[in-house]
Amino acid sequence: MTVKKRGFTLIELLVVIAIIAVLVSLLLPAVQQAREAARRTQCRNNLKQIGLAFHNYLDVHLKFPMAYLSNADYSTGTVTPRPGSMSWPCALLPFIEQTNAYNAITAAGGLLDDVGAAAAGSLVAQRTVVPGYICPSAPRSSNIVTGGGPSNPNIPGAPVKSTNTQTGGAMDYISIINFTAGTGIYTAWQAAYPTAGSNSAGAMGNAAAFQVGNPTPLVSQRSGSGIRDMTDGTSNTHLVHEHANRSQGYTRGKPDTFLNTTVGSAGGSWVSVLQGAAFANGVAFNTAPGTINCNVSTPGGPCLINCSNVVYASADIAGPYSFHAGASLTLMGDGSVQSTSENVSIAVWAARNTQAGGEVTGEF
Repeated sequence: MTVKKRGFTLIELLVVIAIIAVLVSLLLPAVQQAREAARRTQCRNNLKQIGLAFHNYLDVHLKFPMAYLSNADYSTGTVTPRPGSMSWPCALLPFIEQTNAYNAITAAGGLLDDVGAAAAGSLVAQRTVVPGYICPSAPRSSNIVTGGGPSNPNIPGAPVKSTNTQTGGAMDYISIINFTAGTGIYTAWQAAYPTAGSNSAGAMGNAAAFQVGNPTPLVSQRSGSGIRDMTDGTSNTHLVHEHANRSQGYTRGKPDTFLNTTVGSAGGSWVSVLQGAAFANGVAFNTAPGTINCNVSTPGGPCLINCSNVVYASADIAGPYSFHAGASLTLMGDGSVQSTSENVSIAVWAARNTQAGGEVTGEF
């Protein structure tokens, strides 16, 4: 007797394929979420290490580093970093096992543009990629960032743009040293906390910009804030925020374009003084993707967390920007790291960013 061998019918195969497709569709988001959770954990650890570096710097120098120190010559019609310039990420290099790079930069006299660094022998050091300065959640094609040049915003305090570029390792973290007066954040903060007066300076608000010809600013200007300056309490004061992938414009997680000459991807590397020069205003973006022109008379805002990473008029930004869903990570003055929701009250966030405003914010 002959026994027929029975195979799968076409319908059975299609059913099996459909079941597999459904299982994959269910599993893939879980895998992606697990990967992002790991990236976010690494980003949080980066901020924790930066916090340790800040406090080790404090132990040695008795104060935190300055937000930035920009030495520029405005008389020549161009503005380029010159000997004496320093950023807070560069100042922390010896405390994150990057002493060799720091020594090469200080031997050259400080942070320089590419032309000056090449001549002084510090170009390779300035292009050092520091893993702890890069959040793995941020999409980027290169960990080397080139800023400056005539297409980017002015260096802080300068009436003209730099003609030379400055190339360095990527940096996804900034200090926000103040708010822009008259904008959404400043107005909300003053309305909620009228007794704070004008004490809106952040934890590293003691920044200085000085010209060639006056290369030695006041000693007090060379010193950053200390613990005693944070009268609001170190656990209540922001120190460092995420502001990721400034080399590419993003609006709410999607790549965007710049339509205005006062807007650009300034900063984005740890050699840039702009990493410490940010003023948050809540309006440095437009709500429709593709229209980042930051026309202050018709802004899209106020919006604070994860709105846009665009830089307007040299240093103004909307606020912290990350690629984490629904939140941005914040390093506090005591070295702890907090997750700040996109739905946080603008006034409360602003109060936590001041170091001596005297505000009572309650639960954050």
